[in-house]
Amino acid sequence: MKEFCSLCGVEPVSENSEHGLCEACELSLFQVNQILKAYMEDKSPPFWITKMARELDFIYERNMRTRAYFNAAQEVTFRFSVDKESSFPLDDIEEINQSQLPRHKVVSILERSYLAEIRDSVVYPGVLTKKLQDIRWEGYTLDTTQMALKLQEIKGVLSIALTKALVETKEFIPRAALSILNLLSQQILEAEEEIRREIKIHRQYIAFARITQRQSNLLRWAMAGFEDSRPRICKDIDDEGNIILKDIVMDYLVRMRERWRERERERTRD
Repeated sequence: MKEFCSLCGVEPVSENSEHGLCEACELSLFQVNQILKAYMEDKSPPFWITKMARELDFIYERNMRTRAYFNAAQEVTFRFSVDKESSFPLDDIEEINQSQLPRHKVVSILERSYLAEIRDSVVYPGVLTKKLQDIRWEGYTLDTTQMALKLQEIKGVLSIALTKALVETKEFIPRAALSILNLLSQQILEAEEEIRREIKIHRQYIAFARITQRQSNLLRWAMAGFEDSRPRICKDIDDEGNIILKDIVMDYLVRMRERWRERERERTRD
């Protein structure tokens, strides 16, 4: 009997998978780990990753089931990065007091996403938050275009960190967020040589197969900039419905594919 991916439940498990995942889901989680790794290293993340992070700032904006987690993540980041607090009581996090989520679940997500270290009910900045503090203090005032881009970048990184934490804890599978990553993974995997700029309709159907038609429409509208006039990932959607990718995204896909291929080469050598 064919075994299906433990994450998406749609595609069959890849022959080389160590975690019961299809190739697209494995590549999606690889992207998540590569982005977070770049932010947690001592050196600054490369521009092709920071620019891509800005394009991913929208993936939790409409998800009601993860809103409390994302709000808690933003609150913690804001207090450390803008209010310059060195620590604060866990009970001071408003989202814990106002939402119906059990406290231990919020704590687990904050710690798993590297945003906080919690000891004796006191919140301290995690590894990722310390890096985001550095981003905040690069000399820009809050009313500048540069700072607006930095805030978009921070929201994108938070979205990626939250995705990792939710998948690892199995608290909730963030299918909309994974669908966007799957869309990028599909574009990498289907290219034998040059990665195509257009994401064809059938590829979009494959990537969005794990969410409802309404959710997929909302994601496309957000990508097109219909909500706030800022397109993400795509620079256009043509008359046939094909998504035309931005130059930033094309550069990201090429570089991420090379890292993915290097991983495969290392597996072969081992």
